[in-house]
This record gives sequence, structure tokens and C-alpha cells, in this order.
Amino acid sequence: MKNILETLINTIRGCHKPVEVLPHPSGDGQILILRDGDSWRSSLDAGPKRTVARHVFADLEDFCTYVARRLSGDRCEVLVHGDGMLVTAFKDVHRADLDSRASCRTTTHPAFAAWRSMDIWCTQQQVVEHLRGFGDYLVGDGAQAWLISTFQQLALTAKAEWISEVDSHGRIVVQSQSSKEAMSTKLPTSVEISVPIFRGVLVDDIEPTYVMELLISMDKDVKGRPLFRFSCPRLSLVTHEAFGDVVRCLRERLPDVLIGRGEPKTEEVPAL
Repeated sequence: MKNILETLINTIRGCHKPVEVLPHPSGDGQILILRDGDSWRSSLDAGPKRTVARHVFADLEDFCTYVARRLSGDRCEVLVHGDGMLVTAFKDVHRADLDSRASCRTTTHPAFAAWRSMDIWCTQQQVVEHLRGFGDYLVGDGAQAWLISTFQQLALTAKAEWISEVDSHGRIVVQSQSSKEAMSTKLPTSVEISVPIFRGVLVDDIEPTYVMELLISMDKDVKGRPLFRFSCPRLSLVTHEAFGDVVRCLRERLPDVLIGRGEPKTEEVPAL
């Protein structure tokens, strides 16, 4: 059976059995030295393949534990890239194509993700439901209860004709006129929240939080009902600070490993 398979393979290649097999300089595949009649020629072949393990962790603590036990050494390097969302460790950066690496895809904290999801136009009910679930991250004593109550008052004006404007004190004044009475409600133009950004990140054994100012915008839908949006103009600066805390966290947990910011890449160069 083995001879039959070899004959079939050689027939498909259109040549005889290779005289010599050399590894390809790039490390991918091999070079076959073939005799074709009275001449010699070379041919590229995919070569044998093997299965390698690519450890991908979802938790930064598990990642650090694995690197400390399995990959740490004089040539181990850890690179943080993708705005802190991806961390890659190499046992030997010069052998990055081999199964000597591990990575961790950090995830955003649920509270941060929830507030980021409010950067679209939301209905009044959606805002109230969000504040009930994540309003405890608002800065200020009683801020959650006060803001929920303020937004709930707008339910009395949603069915009436209303206008909104910013007064001299920087508050959104919503005035409505129904068939029975006129009403006026005041909303803040911005609120502050304090939330962690990445899960599992500890600096000095404390989960860092970041204060962000969210601007509140107001509009109407096609039926005249109020819509709200919470946006953070300084989001890129805050996430950059959180990126730095990911690096600091890794340096604390892996003091003997080289930690840096950058993207791992490989490049083919002439073999000298």
C-alpha cells in the first residue's frame, strides 16, 4: 500500500521520488530536489504539518499565571496592543512562529460597556431602565435617585407639545403645554460617572476607576417623543489612560518579564 501511495504521489507531481528534501528558509514548507530524466530541478512542497497550541485566555489573571509558570525566562516578552484589548506573550520573540506564545483578549467592564451603549438616541424608558441598573456609578450622593426621578417626570409631558432649551445656568429646560396644564422640567446638560474600563486589571491591588463627563443631548422622534443621548468627548483620553494601567498591571504581576506597548510582527529576511 505504501509503494502504491508513493507511486501515485510521484505520478501527480510528474516526477520521480525526490532525491533530497531540504527545509525552506522561511520555515514554511520544504524544497524537493528532483531528477526529471537527465536533468535536475527543485520544487516547493507544503511538507508535513503539525498541530500547535495557541493559548488564548479570557482572564488577565489566568494569562499572567500561565506566563509566569510556562513562558517566563530571559527572552520572554509581553506586548500590549489594540488599545489594551489584546496582550500577547512570546517565550522567545525570535521563534514567534512556533507554539511558544499565549495571548489574552481583555474585555471591557460591564458598567463601562453599558454606559458606552447610551451613546445613541434612546427613549425615555430606556434611559430610566439604564439608570436603575447602572445609575450607582454616577458621581455624587443621591445622584442615581435624583436623575431617575427627573427623567420620570418627563412622562407627564411626552404626550404634549414641548420644547427644550439650555438656560443661563447650563441646564436643559423642558417646557410642555397640555390641554390641562403647563409644566417645566430641568435636566442637567452633563453628568459624571466613575467606572472601571477593563476587567481583571488591578494596580496596587486596586481596580482603577475613571471619571468621565457625559454630555446629555435631547431630540425628538418622528412622533414628537423625547430622545436622549449620553456622549463622552474625552473618551479617547480616558481609554488611553486605561491602556497604560493594563501595562502597569502586567509589570506588577510579571516583574521578571519585559512588558511593552506594540504589535507583534514577523518579517522574512535573507538567511545569512
